[in-house]
Amino acid sequence: MTGHKVIGTGADVLRVFGVMLPGNKAVDALAEAYHLGEDADDASPMVNAGIFVVTKSMPTGVQISPAQRGAYPAYYKRCIFLVESDRIDFDLGRKSMHWQHERRLQNAVADLFVQFERVAKFQAPSEDSPIAPTPETSAERKLRIKKMWEEAEGRHPLGWPGVAFEKVPTNQEAAVAALFHELLGAQKIKDIRPLAAGYATQYDLLAHYVGGGTELPIVIEFKDKLESVLADFRDGVKSIGDIDLLVCWDANQSKIAEVGLQLDPEPAPPYDGVTHQLHLPAEISPEPIPVIVLKSLLEKSVVS
Repeated sequence: MTGHKVIGTGADVLRVFGVMLPGNKAVDALAEAYHLGEDADDASPMVNAGIFVVTKSMPTGVQISPAQRGAYPAYYKRCIFLVESDRIDFDLGRKSMHWQHERRLQNAVADLFVQFERVAKFQAPSEDSPIAPTPETSAERKLRIKKMWEEAEGRHPLGWPGVAFEKVPTNQEAAVAALFHELLGAQKIKDIRPLAAGYATQYDLLAHYVGGGTELPIVIEFKDKLESVLADFRDGVKSIGDIDLLVCWDANQSKIAEVGLQLDPEPAPPYDGVTHQLHLPAEISPEPIPVIVLKSLLEKSVVS
């Protein structure tokens, strides 16, 4: 199913184009059929469901998350929306936008999504690949595996004394989580006792902090790109009041400032290993969130 919606008048016009495929796994099946699964650089799908904003200065598009609207938001998994706006400009290389513009675009897409939603329940499920994938030859498989190893071996060495993790976990949120757990085991970060980790759950890690003779329940979130936490709060995916600690590998100060956040060194760490505090817009929270920037922690440990 396809759809098109024009919102606004004059110079302030949004053009929304959408397609909804039968079955929540149809987009993944298409990507697999055309060998467009994961990109080696950032381990993200080259083709995936979502909302993409195209502007004159950023023709490759910026992806935004959907609004929390509709009776069945899971149907977004089978949709791709392309939003065009002549009014919004981006600097080259920018990957996010002001939240007010983002919210307007989300609502514009949601208007078309609600129309799709009425038809989705009548679509025949198509969980199998809609296009028979081309069988991978032995030579192609060997080449793919070779490139996978080359990418892994080519990563920068971590060089953290006493830690077995060998490579820098760039663009790998799962690797950030793995390195954090290894640092706990190696006593590089102390007094945190993990209880339950989740992949598809709302939060990444539930733990106890046992420093200072007390036992406090804490919620920990791992982030590949620290600035992406702002979208989680604005969209209601995460609650600012629930998260006690953020953990990331590195923090890009320019991108953090670009989305209206501020990262400062933490003068009085509330938990062992905390290196920074993340200040959010006042309308979200007046209190900063403690952050462990693992790269900064590594630099401190090497110097000491």
